[in-house]
Amino acid sequence: MNSDATDHLPPFGVLAGWGQLPIEMATALQRHGYAVHALLIKGHADPILAEISATHEWVGLGQIGKCVRFFHRHQVTTATMVGKVHKVRILDRGALWNHFPDWYGARVIAPFILGKKDRKDDTILSGICRAFSNKGIEFVPATDYAPDLLVKFGQLAGKPDPFLPRGAKNKTSRRLGG
Repeated sequence: MNSDATDHLPPFGVLAGWGQLPIEMATALQRHGYAVHALLIKGHADPILAEISATHEWVGLGQIGKCVRFFHRHQVTTATMVGKVHKVRILDRGALWNHFPDWYGARVIAPFILGKKDRKDDTILSGICRAFSNKGIEFVPATDYAPDLLVKFGQLAGKPDPFLPRGAKNKTSRRLGG
């Protein structure tokens, strides 16, 4: 990677869960000239991310304070969450130890555990993003910085129906609002 290209771009943070997408995201960010600083969720993230990121640290799901300190240490003010988090893995043997919240994480998560807020995924993620935002780190959609990861326009599957006139829609697409 050209060091001149990364001199003018701010460092970028990736909070990585399970799957191939975090690897693709980190690679795309690097291709665009960003230095990627990755937080790898224990038991979820692929170890290959440790090799391809400028810096990395393994974190538990409740260690929000540790995440904030890592991003501050590397001057990261913009980050993205990418990859799946398997909630059932939290119940695995040793998971409590690996994902035990730090003080800041406990303060963020407590309202969800104590029932003061609903426990829907969107509400929890919004609360976590707000906690990072309060510390100067904004989470942004991954596709804003790596649009090449989006599916290209056109037919995604199957063969084109030769009997439909160009621009015509079939029954399924009409039912789906297309």
